[in-house]
Amino acid sequence: MGAERQITNVAAGTADTDAVNVAQMNSALASVANMAASAGTGSPTFATNGDGDAVPAKATGHHATAMGSNAQASADNSVAIGADSVADRENTVSIGTKGKERQIANVAAGTQGTDAVNVDQLNQTVAGAVGNLPAGVSAKDYTDQRFNSMQNSVNQVAKNAYAGVAAAMAMPNMTPSKPGNTVVAGGAGSYKSGAALGVGATYRSRDSKWLVNGAVSVTSTGDAGVRAQVGYEF
Repeated sequence: MGAERQITNVAAGTADTDAVNVAQMNSALASVANMAASAGTGSPTFATNGDGDAVPAKATGHHATAMGSNAQASADNSVAIGADSVADRENTVSIGTKGKERQIANVAAGTQGTDAVNVDQLNQTVAGAVGNLPAGVSAKDYTDQRFNSMQNSVNQVAKNAYAGVAAAMAMPNMTPSKPGNTVVAGGAGSYKSGAALGVGATYRSRDSKWLVNGAVSVTSTGDAGVRAQVGYEF
């Protein structure tokens, strides 16, 4: 120590294992200093604010991306953005996790079928739907009215069906006991809430081979039914 020697007249190194002279070293340091100065005076385009407790992000899914402390992207082609965000479904972007959800603000109105919809768009759509309601009628009242109208229609169909069954039951069909005779009869029928009254007549031919029958009935709903029959005996 105290008897060191310099190696002088060293050419600038060109290969990875060559020695470096002072001129080369000074040039490299100057370049680094210039880069640092440029970075310090420019505007940053990406910034984070973490601390010593930050947990590394994990992207374990195929082609997954995770950004933020403890962000986890475990599903294929998923993206987790922000601290503690979890993306555990394929082809999704997550900006939070259950209990730590985040809002996405400043979203433009969507124009394509797969675009996100912002609150303004949603409110405009709802307002447009409500605006088509009759004046002075709320959405709930309108829904109740439509439901009641449908229920009344169903009830009316059932009422007519019950009356139709009663009409068929009320039509008499009595056979004369002797050739050449005619039987005239009346009948009544009831089925659930439907009721009907009917009259009918049956004629037997003198040779006793033909039977002709006709009947009519009126239901409780005001509808009428008619029946005609012809029979031949051999």
